[in-house]
Amino acid sequence: MTTKRKVLVTADIAAGTADALAMIGARIRDLRRGRGMTLQQLGDATDLSPSMLSLVERGRTGASIGTLIVISCALGVHMGFLLSEEKTEKSGFVARATDQPVHETVQGVLRR
Repeated sequence: MTTKRKVLVTADIAAGTADALAMIGARIRDLRRGRGMTLQQLGDATDLSPSMLSLVERGRTGASIGTLIVISCALGVHMGFLLSEEKTEKSGFVARATDQPVHETVQGVLRR
């Protein structure tokens, strides 16, 4: 691969990463605000600092998988919801079994 091609590929990866971080952060911010939570309240629920949460919400830093799990649990959603490109969360608390997404784990267990 030529140096010029490497630079273009690296730039594409960097742009894709930045877009993904911004999308994840925006999803977290929308969920937090939708639940009427402040950064401080989310920080208290997750043991993360409000400044760290702010950086994640603004897409300025990436969060580890463990951090995303903690945040998603505090917000009452599956971590996959933060990563998916489609918004699948419904406004109601009750969903019919036929409307719930089904995910198969590596061990073959089906989860809703």
